[in-house]
Parts: sequence; structure tokens; C-alpha cells
Amino acid sequence: MAANMLTELNPHGLNWNIRVCISRLWEFCDKNGQIKHQDLVIIDEKSNAMYVEIPQEDIPYLKPHLQEGKIVDIKRFLVQRAKSIYKVVEAPYMIKLTQRSIITPVVPEPPNFPKYVYNLTQFSELPQHVNLTDRFLAVSNVAKVQYGYGKLQTKRTIILKDDKGNSIEISLWGPRAIEFDAETVYANGQETAVIVIFVGTLAKTIKTEKGDKVILTGNSACRWYINEDIPAINEFYSKYKLCVMGSDNTHELEFVLFDKKAELIGKPVEKIDQYVRQK
Repeated sequence: MAANMLTELNPHGLNWNIRVCISRLWEFCDKNGQIKHQDLVIIDEKSNAMYVEIPQEDIPYLKPHLQEGKIVDIKRFLVQRAKSIYKVVEAPYMIKLTQRSIITPVVPEPPNFPKYVYNLTQFSELPQHVNLTDRFLAVSNVAKVQYGYGKLQTKRTIILKDDKGNSIEISLWGPRAIEFDAETVYANGQETAVIVIFVGTLAKTIKTEKGDKVILTGNSACRWYINEDIPAINEFYSKYKLCVMGSDNTHELEFVLFDKKAELIGKPVEKIDQYVRQK
């Protein structure tokens, strides 16, 4: 049976069969840390995305068959209208899996199957998306661990910068704060541009001495893709790349430099040569 595309799904149909990649997987917990439901974002072969929810009582039956990045066939599930708030992806419907659902891994996995889903938003547009999620592109360059008030939680604050030089703060909480490898990101940033797409973030407005300030927060639904082979990252990455040819009587070499374009473009060869030697 041919697989249905996610755009074909609706609450009125029966016997749907889909082949998808599990792009993201996380647990939604209440304030006391109790798991309420298991959440997923799935993508079909045409890059259509949909949110999936597994009720608490059905998690033990299905979780062993779920793994981020894996391609699976799924059947026997319910299609419902998408939630009206905190929508993870833009789709009119969502899927609910139960212990009757059947999840089968695809072996071998088809090549070039989409694995990432995101909607990029300029920093200047973030105030329009306060309390919305899943829209972000940024360069990470600073990180530190902090602790919030009340119940003890791990918090990592990161300063992000876009390609226009605008900065914004994102706070990662709980396990996401620990999982973010700030030291490796910082070390890699000393050698080359570090480009990261954050997904599943929530934009919020906070009060400061200088007025309202928009920040981003990332909890269990948040993920990041660092220097992945993704078109949006490759396009951003190329903006910080400058190729310089150098040669002697025997060989010709290409040097690839990464830095602020304004500091290199339009400079005399002597200046660039001095820059390379300093590196």
C-alpha cells in the first residue's frame, strides 16, 4: 500500500498509512515533572511536517519503537484538529497515537529523506511571535549556567547574533541546558563560523530597566542543528566565507577564511596576507 502524504490526512478518513522521519521527540511534563504525554514532530518525503501526541497511558507501548532521526511506517492512528496554542508546526491537523498504533522501522532507509523542519524568522520579527514556537536562526557565541528562583532548575543563557549583527538572548532550561555543549561550540568558533538553527523555542517579553525585552526560551521541545548540511545553514555559512589563493614556484593553495566580511572585503592584498599570518 502506497504511503499517504501528511497533507492528505484529515479526521474523516480511515486506514491512513504514512512513511515519515521522526525529526524530534520529547516528553511534555507538568510543573511537578510528571509526564503528561509524549510528543513528536514527523516529516514525510515531501518535507511536510506534523505534530504527534501519545497519551501518558500509551507511552510504554510505543516509546521502544521511537528514535529521533529514524524513518518509520505508521498506521492505525487518529487524526485530529491541531491545538490552537503553542503550535509546534504549521499544520491544520495533528496525529494521536495509541497502543493500537503500529510503528514499523523502514529498512533499508531511503536516501535523501528529509530529517529537519523549521521556519526561519528574522530577529526583528520576533516580537510578532511572542508565545509562538519553532522559528529561529542564529549564531551562538556565549554560554553560561545559571539557576532560577523557586524550584531549582539548570539554566544556560546564550547570546545569539544574526547575519545583520542583531543580538538576542535564549535561555535553555533543564536537560536542554546540560545537553548544549557550549565548550565545543566555543572551541569550534575560534576556527570557523558556527551556524545553528534553534527549533521549538518560545518567544517571551520581559520587563527590564530599559523597557520591554524579547527573549527566547528552550525547554524539552527545543532542538538545535549546528553546522548541519542544511540549505539555510549553508546559505548563512557562505556569507562568512572568503577564499584566498596563494602560490609559490611549486604549489598553489586555497585558504578559506571565516570572519566579518567588512573586515576583509575591499582590503589590499597586503592586509589580507597579514591577517592570514596572524591566524
